[in-house]
Amino acid sequence: MPYLCYLPSLLFGIAVSAHDVRTRRIPRAWIVCGVLCQLAAFTAASACAGRWGALAGAFIGMVAGTGIQLALALIRPGALGLGDVALCALVGCAVGGHSPAAFVLWWMCMAAIGVAWLLLWQALRHTSMAGAHCKAPYAPVIVAAGVAAIALLG
Repeated sequence: MPYLCYLPSLLFGIAVSAHDVRTRRIPRAWIVCGVLCQLAAFTAASACAGRWGALAGAFIGMVAGTGIQLALALIRPGALGLGDVALCALVGCAVGGHSPAAFVLWWMCMAAIGVAWLLLWQALRHTSMAGAHCKAPYAPVIVAAGVAAIALLG
């Protein structure tokens, strides 16, 4: 049952990823709602268990994930949008609430899944799904990496 605690990030992450693939936009209002729901889930779980480490980890993961992604976006302007940075708050909240190891594994999974996604997107570039001039959406990579990190660490 502890995996139910991650349900808000999973559901909002899937919705944001689908929207990003279709429109290349990440609705920040969805991110705010997702973060608030995820923090509420961690608060309820922490209150029931009497241990507040997961909630503290969620806050730290949210801030650290957003900060790292923002730094990467500023290093190479135009490579990542502000929506991708905001999405890292949502996923960082979930993986940070799991463990510091999950947070590190999330970034490693993002690199591996990101390379595979870019290769797949290049192959799909000439189809109707991905126009010839469209950049690859990164939301599916960010969310899939978060799911992988939590699943791999059990």
